[in-house]
Amino acid sequence: MLRTLFAFISATILILPASAQTWTSAQQGVLNVVTDSWDAIAARDVNWTDNFVHENAIVWSDQRPMPNSRASEKEWDRFEYPSEDILTYLVSPTGIVVEGGTAVVHYYYSLGVEDREGERNIVHGRCTDILIADGSSWKFIAWNCGEEENPDD
Repeated sequence: MLRTLFAFISATILILPASAQTWTSAQQGVLNVVTDSWDAIAARDVNWTDNFVHENAIVWSDQRPMPNSRASEKEWDRFEYPSEDILTYLVSPTGIVVEGGTAVVHYYYSLGVEDREGERNIVHGRCTDILIADGSSWKFIAWNCGEEENPDD
């Protein structure tokens, strides 16, 4: 059953608003940056941080003991990306606030990943992303993400 599901959605990228919520054009613009960054991450582009993350950003996830700079996040990506592929993902925004040149995006994510041995897993987690207006675009200045515990582990 799981293989059939992966076959069906392996080339699909899904973005679903929570509770059929509609977003303003400003909120949608910020959400587009978030999902475009996920496209680059799913493609295992180690340079995604150069395009989407502000040079002074401080970011943190539950996979790191301390917050990271943009440069250190890029180094960790370079180390980790070869170990698994993201086959599909789902980003489900639950709240977006845009106030002036600052935006906060809360969302839930699910990843379909495959490691180098061919084992497939589904990973779920939550993120809070903080973006700032940087010229004509938005860039991440901070985030905090955490994977949910897998009951099968």
